[in-house]
Amino acid sequence: MCLATRSRQAKTVWNTHWPTTPPPSPNDKLVFPKDFYHFTNDSILDYTIRFQNTGTDTAFNIVVIDTLPPDVDVLTFQTGVSSHPYTYSLTGEGLLKFTFSNILLPDSNTNESLSHGLVSFRIKPIQPVYMGQTITNEADIYFDFNPPVRTPPATVVVTNLTGIVPQPAPELRVYPVPVRDVLTVELPETFLPRNAIITAADGRTVWTSGVTGAHERLNVPVQQLALGAYQITLLSMNGERLSARFVKE
Repeated sequence: MCLATRSRQAKTVWNTHWPTTPPPSPNDKLVFPKDFYHFTNDSILDYTIRFQNTGTDTAFNIVVIDTLPPDVDVLTFQTGVSSHPYTYSLTGEGLLKFTFSNILLPDSNTNESLSHGLVSFRIKPIQPVYMGQTITNEADIYFDFNPPVRTPPATVVVTNLTGIVPQPAPELRVYPVPVRDVLTVELPETFLPRNAIITAADGRTVWTSGVTGAHERLNVPVQQLALGAYQITLLSMNGERLSARFVKE
């Protein structure tokens, strides 16, 4: 399923310096708030695990195993958006397992834009937190029968510095609402989308698509959706997430 778009003209930037460090891994784990968790202003941690099939063939099954840190309360766990359908299990000891059965994720050499995937969740730290407390989390990603790929750690430090506050996310505007056939999504100028995901009111992922290039707006076909309330979420190249709700009539 394709997205009809109107692209901005891309600017060419020449870089005359050779990189001295390897590029970041496409398999990583992001946390929001980023770097710092405010002692009184924050209450929840949002995690996103991203993965990419950089092998030489299609990945049939992918398993993500996340041993949650002892600082978080497993009873507050909530699932978030994902790029593909999955099942999950979570034990009382904090062993979280996402299983993407028959995902058929193409390798990056065959189809770079569709070789990516992600899964997200949110959870609350055990209270009370204390100043200087460090909460670190990482995940292991299994592509079929290959050895696991471990993500770099996602770490936040508890602080009470009021100068460290997250910047408000740019607004994601959608119209018409309610919508019948095509939902138009206007993107902030600096936002470079990688995935578009629609979830139903019960949390099920009902539609997903890869997005390439810079866009001012996306035209998303929604004729196939049943009547009801939905949320569209866009994931950017650097892990930003924007969402908006709409109603299909």
